[in-house]
Amino acid sequence: GRLSKAYQASLEMAAMEHERARKRDRWDRTLADLARAINSGLDLHAVLEAVVDGGLDVLEAEAGMIAVVDKQGRTVAEACRALPPDFCGSVLEPGRGAIGLAIESRKTVGILDYQKFDRALPEVRDMGLASVVAAPILMGSDVIGGLAFGHTVLGMTCTEEECEFLEILARQLGVVLGNARFLEEARRRADYLSTINEISKSFASVLEPEVLFEKIYREVRRIVPMEAFFVAIYVPQRREVEIVFLVDDGKRCPPTRFKLDEGPTSRVIMSGQPFVIQLEDEDDIEDAKWMGHKPDPTRSGIIVPMRVGPHVIGALSAQSYTPDAYGEEEIELLTTIAASAAIALENARLYQTARELSLTDDLTDLGNYRFFCNALEREIERAKRNGGPLSLVMMDSDSLKYINDRYGHAIGDMHLIHLAETMKAISRKSDILARYAGDEFMIILPNTKKEDASVMAERLRTRIENSPLSVDGSLVVATVSVGVASYPEAGSTVDELVRAVDAAMYKAKRQGKNRVVCV
Repeated sequence: GRLSKAYQASLEMAAMEHERARKRDRWDRTLADLARAINSGLDLHAVLEAVVDGGLDVLEAEAGMIAVVDKQGRTVAEACRALPPDFCGSVLEPGRGAIGLAIESRKTVGILDYQKFDRALPEVRDMGLASVVAAPILMGSDVIGGLAFGHTVLGMTCTEEECEFLEILARQLGVVLGNARFLEEARRRADYLSTINEISKSFASVLEPEVLFEKIYREVRRIVPMEAFFVAIYVPQRREVEIVFLVDDGKRCPPTRFKLDEGPTSRVIMSGQPFVIQLEDEDDIEDAKWMGHKPDPTRSGIIVPMRVGPHVIGALSAQSYTPDAYGEEEIELLTTIAASAAIALENARLYQTARELSLTDDLTDLGNYRFFCNALEREIERAKRNGGPLSLVMMDSDSLKYINDRYGHAIGDMHLIHLAETMKAISRKSDILARYAGDEFMIILPNTKKEDASVMAERLRTRIENSPLSVDGSLVVATVSVGVASYPEAGSTVDELVRAVDAAMYKAKRQGKNRVVCV
């Protein structure tokens, strides 16, 4: 009976992990498709419709809507799916509907029974929607809209992961709408700002921060004469300014950081106002720090804030060794470039966050199942090209069920984190660690023969056995069963290697647990 229950629990866990992986995969593909749509140059309305379609797909909803707060402060329905034909473009009454509630509360809300919701929109209620979830769209601290998705099933609620996806969509929309508003403002400028428009579009296609910094430097150098340039990022948690990109006289300088102080860069970040450098002597600017290759300071320059909404996230600076090199036009140009660069940087940050979320296990901070499969496929291909060895280690806890039953799931989670930390402690930098499923973990060992992998696996098993957790003053001893398989002896594909190492691990279980078995 216990075996039957354990087997049923294993099947249910596998089904849950499979469903989670399926949703994560759909989530990943939808975010990638939306990033391509945003970067493809589609007009704003087409991007909004693409976001609605992506949300409907991931959340498996029947209806969706994006509403945007216009310059007059009205909330206007901009993109709709499965709603009345004349609803799109209508002005929503403040505080009405799920979007109105999300905008008012500034947080994600769920309406389990929309038919009884006292703020329901009549047009939506008459369609028969039963449950609705909505999230506000923020640009900095300003609410600039909201998005909502509805189901015809009563009481249908989003899971925690689906709410997280909805909030990432909202954050991306905040960046998209913010970018659109900045571009709209730029189009009203003089003819020379058409160049800025082109630059903004080029920034939008860059999603790696380091590549973005180089891109910003090249574009600024193209239209503003300068010998020195830097990008500074403000880290509010540490009250530090980090110079992440610095070029002096054509040469790249190493990054540096300093505490927020009274210097010009700190003043720009704190005030949100540009600072103009004009000096005859380096002592002319109090508390200034001079960095770069040349011993002499620059004689003129501009430092402008990079802001997203009302928040300053950093600063850009163009400087020259020539006195009086800059005027009002250069200040305006750099200020506009900084606005576009800030939005692009925020977009890149959101992309990196979404990418990490989709590939990282929340509990252990190791790679997840998707990450593992991609990494193992990549390493197998490398081993085939180079003709080198490759080994795979699978570890399964012998003690998780006992710990959960005896001490509770919180201590069980501590046990899993302890296993992950032990794996990190004994692994090389080149090894690839992942949480495969539940209490199963994988270690990919590039350029490692089976014999060496077996030694490493035994060291891992011993370390875990000899480092028990301390719970309320009592030591909780735990053990693991470990399997080892190697390419190409045990298999030459992802499926073959995983099957082989899984069989080895279960053989260790059958032989009494707390041991290593190689195949």
